[in-house]
Amino acid sequence: MSVDSKAKLFVHIGGAKCGSSTIQLFMKSNVAKLYRQGFIVPDVDMRSGGECIGEQSQYFENCKDSMGDAGLDLSERLIALRDEYYSKSGESEQPVIIVSAENLSCWNNFAELFDGLGNEFDVKVLLYIRRQDDYYVSFWQQWYLKTNDDFWAWVLHSLKWIGDWSSVIEPWVNILGEENIIIRRFSRKYFKGGDLLADFSNALGINIENMTCVINENPSYCDGVTFLASSVRDVFDGMHDNEFYKMMAEWGGPPIYKKHLSQVMNQSQRKALLNYFADSNAKIKEQYFHSESGELFEPLIEEDQKTDDSGSVEGRVEILIRLIFGCYKETVQNRSVKLHSGFLAQHAAAFFKKSRSS
Repeated sequence: MSVDSKAKLFVHIGGAKCGSSTIQLFMKSNVAKLYRQGFIVPDVDMRSGGECIGEQSQYFENCKDSMGDAGLDLSERLIALRDEYYSKSGESEQPVIIVSAENLSCWNNFAELFDGLGNEFDVKVLLYIRRQDDYYVSFWQQWYLKTNDDFWAWVLHSLKWIGDWSSVIEPWVNILGEENIIIRRFSRKYFKGGDLLADFSNALGINIENMTCVINENPSYCDGVTFLASSVRDVFDGMHDNEFYKMMAEWGGPPIYKKHLSQVMNQSQRKALLNYFADSNAKIKEQYFHSESGELFEPLIEEDQKTDDSGSVEGRVEILIRLIFGCYKETVQNRSVKLHSGFLAQHAAAFFKKSRSS
């Protein structure tokens, strides 16, 4: 069977914090419309007919227990999806199966699951990458500040597995070949038309006209929110608990979101981190963007540009006042505030205790 006669399999492997939520919401919201164009979005169990949320991260997490059997299972399910499409369409055209799971870029062994699938499918892997200093700050805020006491201790521990894009893609290249890897940079500067969904759709050949396109961001919060969250990490029930951030979004309003360069990492530290990944970035640049001049990513913002000062005492006080006012409005409207007000009380008490001692 030639490549031209095979069904296509697009595997969107992330990275995490690189627009995956928006891409997956797009697929969830347009399953039927995509199918009419020949694009198959599997359900959460890599089948058809079940719950479809646009991604299969949990399916792949379950594969870790028995990778050998899991590879065979994955192949059987993907072939079943292809053959079901053929039976409905009369094999008039080749379908495109879209798999999306950002955890595929977090563990190199996952690539093994796709070994041999090139015999049945024309397999393409899509990875969005991000400049490492912003990537680390975003990772810390979203997940790791909830379970780690010290930012820089966590950074040093994570250098070998977070942000080394060349190492992330290496096992996929070894199995599928460099020509089947698509790298996109997560920045409006590089998106087709300045839009993530237009960029993603262009990579896959999707016509997004008349489709539902909603940005579903995991937003970056200002430094004040980051420092407040760090001060009472005991309120989090694990790294995936987002109740505190939900409170911030509901009661804090637009001022709680990131507007300027975070000071969790200063300019000198950012430069040092990028220098650490310089060889990895240069390799990606040579492999996938060799026709372009300059560096792989946009340069650092200059020193005289605005930076986030919300992490100061004044900035954190402002955030707490906004939350107190939000709690007041909730109370006036006779809505339940028990859970959120408990969070707020702990944060306020911890913050003012630290303020008095400093």
